[in-house]
Amino acid sequence: MMEIERKILEIKSKEVVARILRLRPRSKKVFEGLVRVKYFDFCDGRICKKRDLLRVREISPRGKKPYTELVYKTFKCVKNMCKYFDELEFKFVGEKSFENLSTLFKEIGLKQTLYYEKRRTLYSWKNLNFEIDEHPKIPAFIEIEAPSPAVIDKAIKALGLEKYEQTAENISELMKRKYPKVKLDGLKFKGSANYKNLIKIRRFVTIRNS
Repeated sequence: MMEIERKILEIKSKEVVARILRLRPRSKKVFEGLVRVKYFDFCDGRICKKRDLLRVREISPRGKKPYTELVYKTFKCVKNMCKYFDELEFKFVGEKSFENLSTLFKEIGLKQTLYYEKRRTLYSWKNLNFEIDEHPKIPAFIEIEAPSPAVIDKAIKALGLEKYEQTAENISELMKRKYPKVKLDGLKFKGSANYKNLIKIRRFVTIRNS
């Protein structure tokens, strides 16, 4: 499946959501929740060198059980401020599928190159998707996925976002250029499950040592 995408940076999430909800025909909220992301590569970095990506995501919809997506994206080109990929995507259910896939990749010689968390709200409208991503420590952005750059341009105009900065950069490239003081690897929310577990461990150790 061919994927064409572009990011619009430093938006105000609530305002953009309000604009999306005013669109006609009506948009549909597809997802809202926490996303945990891991990237993998070979030790020689051959995936990154080709500008491809191998990604595992644990997707936790609000009020529902999480599931895991495995994605391989083959980079094609950047054109009209949009990035073009061929994408293979697989879905796994089960509470441990995220960690099990991570363990499998390490066993066959891949290394984890990146881990971060984000909160995503996804709307579908006509033949495109609006993905509003919120990461710790940086402003929110919206990524628009559509069949062509022309459709993305029309969607940006419909939302009144023409004056905002636009980019085809991936999250790693964006962070290095625009937010160099924020480290992407390990970026997580304090309210995430991992953080809560860490707090529990610390409290337990404190009680044991007192």
